Amino acid sequence: MTDEPKPESEMYIGDVVPDGPETQALISIKRITADELTKEHIGKLLGCNDSSTGANYGAKIIEVRRDDEHRNRGMLVAVQHPAKPGLARAGRVDRIRLPFDQELELFEMMAW
Repeated sequence: MTDEPKPESEMYIGDVVPDGPETQALISIKRITADELTKEHIGKLLGCNDSSTGANYGAKIIEVRRDDEHRNRGMLVAVQHPAKPGLARAGRVDRIRLPFDQELELFEMMAW
């Protein structure tokens, strides 16, 4: 088994909902480090995982601020979790401090 780095970005078609007229989406993932976050990322989706259900989902970035003064330097980020029933953090806003070298996945989805 090799520890090859993941590509900077990828795109694929995946199932996103179990039923309805459009069950698949074109998913685009871009990998960045927290240090690369800017105000331009506000409104984008940050990849998250709900450990209680195993669901992967996007939390909307609502605030980004760089903090070089704190002893734990990093990016201060606020995210809004979707209000989907069953998610442990459904509808909540979390404020998190990310080390500058923390790897993140930003993604976009378009119905397919």
